[in-house]
Amino acid sequence: MKLRTKMLVSILLTIVLIFGGVFSYLTIYSRNVAYKNGQEIGQAIATEYANQIRADLEDYMSVVRTLSQSLSGLKEEELTDRDIVNSILQNVLDNQPDFTAVWVGWEPNAFDGKDEEYRNKPGHDVTGRFVPYWYRDKGDLKLEPLKDYDIPGAGDYYLTPLNSGKPLVTEPYPYTVGNNTMHISSLCQPIYHNNEIIGVVGVDIVFDRIQSVVDDLVLYDTGFGRVLSNEGLVIAHKNHDYIGKITLDFTEENAEIITNVVKSGERYTHIAWADALGKEALKSFAPILINGTETPWSFSVVISQDEIMADARAMFNTFVISGIGSILIISLIVLFVSNNITRPIEKITEFSEVIAEGDLTQELNVEFLDRKDEIGRLANAFNNMTENIKGLIVQIVDAVGHTSSSSQ
Repeated sequence: MKLRTKMLVSILLTIVLIFGGVFSYLTIYSRNVAYKNGQEIGQAIATEYANQIRADLEDYMSVVRTLSQSLSGLKEEELTDRDIVNSILQNVLDNQPDFTAVWVGWEPNAFDGKDEEYRNKPGHDVTGRFVPYWYRDKGDLKLEPLKDYDIPGAGDYYLTPLNSGKPLVTEPYPYTVGNNTMHISSLCQPIYHNNEIIGVVGVDIVFDRIQSVVDDLVLYDTGFGRVLSNEGLVIAHKNHDYIGKITLDFTEENAEIITNVVKSGERYTHIAWADALGKEALKSFAPILINGTETPWSFSVVISQDEIMADARAMFNTFVISGIGSILIISLIVLFVSNNITRPIEKITEFSEVIAEGDLTQELNVEFLDRKDEIGRLANAFNNMTENIKGLIVQIVDAVGHTSSSSQ
């Protein structure tokens, strides 16, 4: 292998290895930075929107809390007029457009002791219990008695706060009001009198406002937000086909982790398959928890991993292009320098081979002799050696001629 080839191979191989190491480090670093930034962005957005929805729900619950205190006050002051209570409920519903219904359920004879007199009257069932349910129906306010309030499961909106003494946000459930069936959630508060629970008051909400928040959220090109209930029911989603169904996060890979995250109201971010996108995505979860309740919801954002890594890929492409360009430039420089070094050496080598064959008539090019570096010194040394050999030969020839003349 020629010296020039050895120089080119060794130098360029070293450069390629160095660039390869740098590219590998920068690629890994840029991917990690992109993922970390995606995590921070996803979690920040999820937290921001979770807080926004929580604030709305807190406002709703404050109305329910005030209602509970007002009804407790009526009982305390012995203003046990059922018409007054109905007027209060109507007024609240009329002034709260986000509510679909306002209701109260009293324990048997707990309000005024007159349940027997009100059997099957408006806002009462066959028991006569005071269980008015005021709801909207095509713009009008209508009244009917609460349903299933004493049946475990269907009546948990009433039974759970009654037994726990704590406020409750129910799981969304289908509910038929008039001729319309919808998913609603109830925000409930127990009613206390003399430190005893005598009933439960609540409001029903649909999720139009929450859905509008989700619809307006823009995340990269295809990312989206969604709201999950404590049991994993999709309350709001960019793709309406998923609404009212249990999220696939509760049934697929990492189901146990995500279930615990949502149920316990934790923040969490991970990479997992997103069915709505048909690809891997970053998913962030942030809790939506109303003070005093124990069943948090969760706001989740889903962002395509490809879109998160787009900047990292662009940076990598830039690295590759600039690296290839740098290697080509360095290769040309190395080729030029190696030629500048090896060409004179090749000429000197050829010159020495000619000298070795006995041809002392050749001379080195003046461009090599005029160089001020080691190549120039080597060329001058060979040139001087040649001249010295020539001189020595001349002396030998003269000596031989002189000897021949003397012998004659």
